[in-house]
Amino acid sequence: MECKEVRSSFDAFLNKKLSIRRQREFLSHIGTCDSCMNEYKIYSSFTMAMRFMDDPQDMESYYFDPDEYMKAGIARLKLNTRLSRTKRVLFMVMLFGISYLLTLSSLIGG
Repeated sequence: MECKEVRSSFDAFLNKKLSIRRQREFLSHIGTCDSCMNEYKIYSSFTMAMRFMDDPQDMESYYFDPDEYMKAGIARLKLNTRLSRTKRVLFMVMLFGISYLLTLSSLIGG
């Protein structure tokens, strides 16, 4: 991802709308680009503050740390990656099991 693309993805990242691949690209770029990281911190702080301004009761408990949100995004990405791998392994085991059962049934039946 280039800086322009990362900056246009801030809102999607905050709203958890990026695909796993796009999250990986976003986090990889923002982790190495100080300019984008600084802009993300400013953008995310203002965006989250604006969201809480609509409800004054929530404002009392308002706390938003862009760095913590970024760490949570990295943790979500790692979890999603592990889940994707697990799904692939389970799918392969299932295919193997089905082919084994089909072979076994053809041997028994034939």
